[in-house]
Amino acid sequence: IMSPSPPPPVPAPATAPCPALPAHTPSRPSPRQAQAAKLHVYKENTQQLECVRSEAVVVQMEDTPFASGGVCQAFRAWLIGADGKKGPMQVAKKYTFKDAKQGFAEDHLNSYEAAALAEPFNNLLRAHLPQYPTVKFLQCVRLLELKSEWYSLEEHLEGKWTKFNNIFGDVERQPWGEEETRFFDVSAAFSHFGFLHSDHQHTVLDIQGVGTSYTDPAIVSRQQLKYGYTDTGYNGLQSFFQKHVCSPVCKALRLRRVDGNVLPHPTGIKPKAPPTCPPC
Repeated sequence: IMSPSPPPPVPAPATAPCPALPAHTPSRPSPRQAQAAKLHVYKENTQQLECVRSEAVVVQMEDTPFASGGVCQAFRAWLIGADGKKGPMQVAKKYTFKDAKQGFAEDHLNSYEAAALAEPFNNLLRAHLPQYPTVKFLQCVRLLELKSEWYSLEEHLEGKWTKFNNIFGDVERQPWGEEETRFFDVSAAFSHFGFLHSDHQHTVLDIQGVGTSYTDPAIVSRQQLKYGYTDTGYNGLQSFFQKHVCSPVCKALRLRRVDGNVLPHPTGIKPKAPPTCPPC
């Protein structure tokens, strides 16, 4: 009797490239153990860095940043109370360049200037478009010292994060729904308003956040680097106004049109006011 022949070998599956991972995965890295740190709190609503208090704190922070930019990495963090319970989620931003304290000082100045511009803009918005949301900027006033490393600590904004423009004047318009389009229109009008209100000296770009609550603004001025590492100067201003299209908010607030193609170059001579914005 002949024995049955063995079955043919099963071919190995062809190797396929790994699928691309999504930009944000739902799982989060494990937080580190709670650690002792020192928190330095600075005065709000002032250009100068004035420390109000320094206090010992206990902080818990994730090992891996959830976002990274050109000059900082952002980590989720929690301050631990005396009862051992976590407080609300915070965002700890670790500066990746050499002088972290200088980066914090520049962020403090930028957030102050943006918040100062928000006040007259909101007054104008309430007068002409009371149904639109006003803008708010988180001020950079808390510096966390943890094992010889420095982090800017700020409130975590809950909701869908959107970047509306950047320091190079690029406008991040997307096919949004009605509510997000309204948020975009407010952000664009705010950048337009800032340039006019400052007598054509600077405005706020890099507008990003949740709704009209923003963080990490950049003041972009006619003198590059005047406001620090994110100030792209005349080129940033010109690029923004070359791409800016007056939104319904610009029109309702009667903001004068700024033509980026003929934006006067900084020469120490005060530029003439642009003509009244024609119907867009």
